[in-house]
Amino acid sequence: MANEEKYIVAAEVDTKYKGCIVAPEGSMIMATHTVVYGPDTKENCEKWKRENCK
Repeated sequence: MANEEKYIVAAEVDTKYKGCIVAPEGSMIMATHTVVYGPDTKENCEKWKRENCK
C-alpha cells in the first residue's frame, strides 16, 4: 500500500470546480487547470470529483 500511486484532481482555473480531471501526481496537466485536491488514492480522488465537481 505504501507504494500505491497517488493522484490529484485538477479543475479549470478561476472556476468553482468546473471541468475536473483526475491525473497521476506529478503528471503534466493543462495550463488551464489547477490542482484542487490531492495527492490521494485514485479511488478517493474519483470520489472527491463526483462529490465536488461540476
